[in-house]
Amino acid sequence: MIADTVEYAEWHHGVRTEGAIYGFFNFITKIAMAIGGGCAGWMLDYYHYDAGNITISAINGINILMTLFPGVMFALSAIFVACYSLDEKTYRDIVQKISLRKQNAL
Repeated sequence: MIADTVEYAEWHHGVRTEGAIYGFFNFITKIAMAIGGGCAGWMLDYYHYDAGNITISAINGINILMTLFPGVMFALSAIFVACYSLDEKTYRDIVQKISLRKQNAL
């Protein structure tokens, strides 16, 4: 999907900026990893996890952390993917329009 957005941006703005798009993707990925690690730490702290003394509350928290939390995040990401409007037909049309624009520029 990231590669598709390169062509979409080129079609929309008239300039191919794949370096900026991939750089932004890497930046967002790092932010997401930091948020994921932070959420894990916060949830372990919330359920009073202590490596020396593992309580039932901590075990329940770990179970939630390993099952429900990823499920909720997956559902949230599915909503974003469902809103992604660039389908195969639209992508092919965009690539064709870019190609025609480049031919006319020569």
